[in-house]
Amino acid sequence: MKYIGAHVSASGGVENAIKNAKDIGATAFALFTKNQRQWIAPPLTVEQCEKFKTACAECGYAPHQILPHDSYLINLGNPDEEAIQKSRAAFIDEMQRCEQLGLKMLNFHPGSHLNKISIEQCLDEIAANIKKSIDLDPRVTVLGHIQRGGVPNARDRVNATKMGYLAVELLLAGKTNRIVCTHDGGFTDVDIDEGLAMKKSIQKIEVDVLAAMTGI
Repeated sequence: MKYIGAHVSASGGVENAIKNAKDIGATAFALFTKNQRQWIAPPLTVEQCEKFKTACAECGYAPHQILPHDSYLINLGNPDEEAIQKSRAAFIDEMQRCEQLGLKMLNFHPGSHLNKISIEQCLDEIAANIKKSIDLDPRVTVLGHIQRGGVPNARDRVNATKMGYLAVELLLAGKTNRIVCTHDGGFTDVDIDEGLAMKKSIQKIEVDVLAAMTGI
C-alpha cells in the first residue's frame, strides 16, 4: 500500500501531530518529537507517550506510516570533539524518543565538514558516529536525509518526496544497503557498492559552482 502525507505540527505536544495529520487526510506523516532548533528539550512523559500511541491506534496510524525528523542542530560530521559529543548525545536522545513513542524510523541530516576537514574524513566521522549511536540503541532505523545547497524549489521537494517514499518501500521490503537515485527521468535503486563505483563526468562550470557554494 502507498501512503502520502506531510510534515505536520506537534505544537503543544507530540500527540497533537496525529490529529493534525488526520485533519488533512494524510495516510502518513512526519513530525519533530522536540523543538528542532534547540539542543535541550524536556523529556517525554509517560502520559504523552500513552496519548500518542492511543491517538495513533484510534486514527489508524502504524509505526511504518510515521517518520520523525531529528533536530537541525545535529551534525555528526563535525570535526570538533566537544561539538560532536553534543551532537551525538542529541542524536541518541532523538532515537530514544522514537522508541518511547513506539516508532521505528528516524530521518536525519548526516552532517557537514564545515570546511575544516575533507569530505572523505567527514564521511568517516558520520559513519563512526552513527555506529556508536546505534550500538547503544539498535531498535530504531536511521534514514539519512541529504539536501543540496540552497533553498529547495518545488521540483526539489516533489523529487525528495518520491525518493524518500522509495527508500521507505525498500526498508519495508527488507532491502538494505541500497542507494535511491534518478535514472532516465525516473527513480530507481542500486546496490550501494555498485553506486559508489559508478563514474560520471561533469562540466567545468558545475565544478566552479560547487567551489563557489562550498569554498572547497
